[in-house]
Amino acid sequence: MTSPSQFYNVPETDEFLSLFPHRWNYLWAEHAKPGESPQWQRETRFPLSDRHIIQGQYLYGVEFGMETNYFMLDIDRGSVFHPKHRDRFGVGRILDALEPLGVTDFIPVTSSYSEGIHLYFPLSQSFPSWQIAEVVSQLLKFKGIVIEDGQLEVFPNVRLYDSELGKHSLFKAHRLPLQLGSYLLTENWELRYSSPEIFCKEWRFCAFRNEINLGCFNSTLRLINRNYTKLGFKGEKFLNDLNTEIDQGWTDFGQTNRLLGRITLRAYVFGHRLNGGQPLTGERLINEIIKTATRLPGYGEFCRHRQEIYQRAKDWAKCAESSRYYPYGFSPYKKVRPPEPETPQIAWNTWRKRHTTERLCFAIADLWNKGRFPAGITDRFQIFTQEYGFSGETLYQPQYLELWHPDFIGRATPEPVENPPHPPNIRKRTWRDFCSREQIPQVR
Repeated sequence: MTSPSQFYNVPETDEFLSLFPHRWNYLWAEHAKPGESPQWQRETRFPLSDRHIIQGQYLYGVEFGMETNYFMLDIDRGSVFHPKHRDRFGVGRILDALEPLGVTDFIPVTSSYSEGIHLYFPLSQSFPSWQIAEVVSQLLKFKGIVIEDGQLEVFPNVRLYDSELGKHSLFKAHRLPLQLGSYLLTENWELRYSSPEIFCKEWRFCAFRNEINLGCFNSTLRLINRNYTKLGFKGEKFLNDLNTEIDQGWTDFGQTNRLLGRITLRAYVFGHRLNGGQPLTGERLINEIIKTATRLPGYGEFCRHRQEIYQRAKDWAKCAESSRYYPYGFSPYKKVRPPEPETPQIAWNTWRKRHTTERLCFAIADLWNKGRFPAGITDRFQIFTQEYGFSGETLYQPQYLELWHPDFIGRATPEPVENPPHPPNIRKRTWRDFCSREQIPQVR
């Protein structure tokens, strides 16, 4: 009688791998022979799954999504900043350049057997990836630190504009840490015992300490935008006046109404010039207002309308779109052309699916931010239905399963499944109910 093969349980949710959530357009390579470099290839047809990474058959690298809660610096073995082979004070110079940003703690690992070093800087909250790339690169340049391949690279990198494609290039991908040849380093840059658990523990510690100085962040970003964005004299003066009022945030009670008005005006008039893309309208404008407001100094201390911030932002967005103001560079007599109208039923269905997806992603981000995201299916189902107002029927629709259900995360097209036999008997709550009692989190 042959004994059954040993069964290995592969967890569907892994804290270490969840630190790197963007899995599209990933890189992979076969393990190279000693002394040779891997031959990297890009995969664009489907996302990288946790199971492939855990299997370890290949080396993998990931890109950055729209937002990130970390950045990484890559120091090659032959770099002038390498602390063991060239300048033992080189990393200290880099840290001095980043100190005004409020970033002080990092996780050092070897990139591979090549003895390159990756410095991971976890952050206390998420920011648009392109902004992190621009601000970090600019602060390093202020101190005369040259960013170039083979010396020092910043991930996410500053993306270049591709005139042929008419859009910005993709972010560069970086190797995932703790793969073959990658180890944690001591303060003296020596190899030490490494495991995903230790990495996650240090990640949480660094993220707690690396709280971005929003004053430095915004002022550096404005300087960069001033170089990229050519505004007329009146336009630049108007933008500077808005920045002056907004950047200091809340300093006392009773300032919410005026600050939200200034934030809305800047987002509606200049948002497309500062962040790229089309002028902000509708839900995109509302989200930008909330994101800006919740990240300003004094929001948690002095804003008394946190429980209704979504409705306030919605009211201000509607007010701006119907006012005499218009997006910079567009004719005041011509509205921004909306997309081609869909038939009413298709338009409603599209909006409802998009809105439900955003609500569910928001709920997941909120739970992760509070450290309350459960691992079990039943626990997740109950918390989404009882605290966030989702119905069991909605959660078990195929297009939403891959967002929250452990058995379907990572699948491109989940197969239909039956609804749970006995969903909890609770009153169905609405998005308005949720906003009335929960604070909108700062991490999106």
